[in-house]
Amino acid sequence: MENQPFASTATEWSQETISTLTDNEHPENTYLEYKRHLRYQDDGDTSKAEWRSDLERELTAFANASGGFLIFGMSDDVEAHGIEPPDHDTSQLVNQLISGATPPVETDVETIPAPHGHGDRVLIVVGVPEADRKPVATSDSAYFVRMNDHKEPMNREQIESLFVEADRRQQAIRQLEFELETFLETYRT
Repeated sequence: MENQPFASTATEWSQETISTLTDNEHPENTYLEYKRHLRYQDDGDTSKAEWRSDLERELTAFANASGGFLIFGMSDDVEAHGIEPPDHDTSQLVNQLISGATPPVETDVETIPAPHGHGDRVLIVVGVPEADRKPVATSDSAYFVRMNDHKEPMNREQIESLFVEADRRQQAIRQLEFELETFLETYRT
C-alpha cells in the first residue's frame, strides 16, 4: 500500500486520516472501499444474503490482492456520514461476515469518531492484509481479487497461478526444514 495517504494498519487510522481522505476527495482505489452502512438496509433492490455476500467478496478480494481497507460510514462520493455506534464488538460482527472464507481472512478493525457535525456517529475501518495463503475463497467457493476500485472474479489462470505459487512455497519450506535438520544432525555429532 505504498504512496497512499493512510496508515498501513487500521489501528493507526484517526480522524485526521479520514479528514485527509475527505478533504482531498480521495476516491476508492485498489486499497480502499467505502460502504455507507454497516448493517443491511432494505432498499428493495438487494436481499440480505446478497448484501452479506457482497461484503464477503469485497474482503476476500483485498486478501487475494495486496490488502486494503473497507470503511463503513463513508459514501462513494467521499462523504464521512458515520454510522450509529454498534451495540457490540465490531470485530466480531466483521468476522461473522467472513466466517465462511477459506482459508480464514485476517482483519484489523478500528472505530473512529465521525468528523465534527455528525454527533456521536462513528466510522469503522476494517483493514485486510494480503493473505499468506492464497487464493482465498468465499463461503460459496468463489474467488475475487481487487482490481483498481472494485472486486473482480478471478479467472482460471489467476486461481491456478496462486495454487502453484502456494505449492512452490510449501516445497521451499520443506526443503529448508530438511536442510536445517541435516545441519543440526551434523552439528550434534
